[in-house]
Amino acid sequence: MADYTALLPAIAEQAHLFEAVGDPTAAIGGEGELSADQTTLLDQLLALDAKYVGGLSTYRANAIGLLASSAAGENPLEGFVPSVPEGAVLSAHSEPFREAERRGIGASAHTGFVLVAGGLGERLGYGGIKVALPTESTSGVCCRGARARRRATAAATAAARSASCRWPSCCRATRTS
Repeated sequence: MADYTALLPAIAEQAHLFEAVGDPTAAIGGEGELSADQTTLLDQLLALDAKYVGGLSTYRANAIGLLASSAAGENPLEGFVPSVPEGAVLSAHSEPFREAERRGIGASAHTGFVLVAGGLGERLGYGGIKVALPTESTSGVCCRGARARRRATAAATAAARSASCRWPSCCRATRTS
């Protein structure tokens, strides 16, 4: 059995997490047995505690601080000055364009892509579903078309991926609106 004693403060602060499986505090202290559901939840909490710098207690403290700042109307970007990054103007199909494209294809093996969740885009001033919106103005290709292109690019870059690459070439995250 894993040592769950480090989680006892989190369990005390977040008892509602255990309403469905029962309070594991006594079993962690050696009085009784943990249920399979309790063990599953505790194992997940141990994994999360290990992944977040400072553990779950730091995560909770940060969340409380951020919520308090938001409630007080504080702007987390106060003092931030946006800037336009340096760039280059490339002519389509020129040699500098092709070289940048080759470098980009190589880098795409180490890139994650985000696909917005479905739903309508009325807050964006659009009456259709968001994935039908163009992803960029050059080609006007929609989100699904861009994803198909990315999958083709991922296939083309499979050879460029190194063994040390931690992310799959088609890694993506989804967010709701």
